[in-house]
Amino acid sequence: EARLKMDKNKFGVTDENDFVETPELVSTLLGDMREALEEIDNKEAYETALFWDPANVESVEFLLAFLRADDYDPNAAAQRMVNYWDQKVELFGTDIAFKESLSILDVKLEDCNSISKGGLRLLPYGDDFGRSIIDSQYKQYYDSNTHTDSMRRLLWLLVHIAIFDEERGDFNQVRGMVFLAGYQTSSDKVLVPIPMAELIKYSSNCCYDLGSVLPVKVNAVHQFSTNWMNYFRHEHLLGYLPFLRKYFTFYPPFQVEENLKLLQLCGIRPEAVPVEQGGRLDYNYHEWLEELIFNEITKKGVSPEDIEQKQPGLKYL
Repeated sequence: EARLKMDKNKFGVTDENDFVETPELVSTLLGDMREALEEIDNKEAYETALFWDPANVESVEFLLAFLRADDYDPNAAAQRMVNYWDQKVELFGTDIAFKESLSILDVKLEDCNSISKGGLRLLPYGDDFGRSIIDSQYKQYYDSNTHTDSMRRLLWLLVHIAIFDEERGDFNQVRGMVFLAGYQTSSDKVLVPIPMAELIKYSSNCCYDLGSVLPVKVNAVHQFSTNWMNYFRHEHLLGYLPFLRKYFTFYPPFQVEENLKLLQLCGIRPEAVPVEQGGRLDYNYHEWLEELIFNEITKKGVSPEDIEQKQPGLKYL
């Protein structure tokens, strides 16, 4: 069986020489994946996407992203692709789901609060292995005006930016991505209480997206807590998601310097961690967001006024 054999440690460090993508092997794997897709019965969303945009859905680049996410297992990759279209339609609706790519210009009005707060961010620097990093800050998005589906849509957008980037997309697909979850400094005392049921729902949905839906390989999730209560809640939460425990490393609260040293052992230097989270990265999220919107507008060749008229939510970002 032609599939990648990976020897992961708890931090997700792998040997990039474990697998070589030769044209012959990739062609064989893609053929196996297409056969596996044919054998899946319930795939209405996938078939609709294939009908509307066969060139994109059937492209080698797109299929290969799913193969890489599942360590070159054609059957797992086929199921992931079916899951992807099912969830994409459920989250974004048909008007957006069947477009060639996700774009910040397609933002829903109800998502603007989540995006503007920067609760999830694609950081400008990767780890020592070159893998991109997404970090989350609970206090930035758990409030009465933010819906958990909005955060999921933001996660999808950031992952798509990382894995389909012209310069780094292939690298992120092959080597995977790293996540900093809920990282807070010891001075952060304000945290909106999160009901356990809501936390489980949101976390399980995002973990499902990362583990079985999105074409992304998760190498590691570094989970930080603001207090001991949340530390044990996070441990308890993983009891509901045992298949993800191998990716998680939990860090105790109120130990910023010690935790930064542990992160560095995993290849994440303080220079890659934002200053508001205890690191040395002076990162202006809103400048990054403005540049992203500008680049998308330029790519589409339309005026900002036309875009704002079609997508009024952009003026709130």
